[in-house]
Amino acid sequence: MTRGAQRQRDKILGLLRDRGHLTADELDVSLFDGHHTAGRRLSELRELGLAERTDRKRDTRSGRKAYLWRLVENEPSLF
Repeated sequence: MTRGAQRQRDKILGLLRDRGHLTADELDVSLFDGHHTAGRRLSELRELGLAERTDRKRDTRSGRKAYLWRLVENEPSLF
C-alpha cells in the first residue's frame, strides 16, 4: 500500500473519530472532492480491523441508501 493510500486512510479514520458514523459518500464529499475513493479505503480499513460497516443505512447524494461506517470499538489508541 502506498503512502498516498495511507494518508487517505488516516483522513478517513480522523473524520470517523470526529463525526462518528458516516457513509462512503459522505466521506468522499468531505475528504476527496466527491471522487469515489472512500469505498476502497474503507475496505482496506475493515481488513486491517480499524473500521466496520454497521447495519444502518442513510441516503446518499443520489438518493440511494448506503451503509454507515464507524471505527472499531476498543481499538487501542488509533491516534
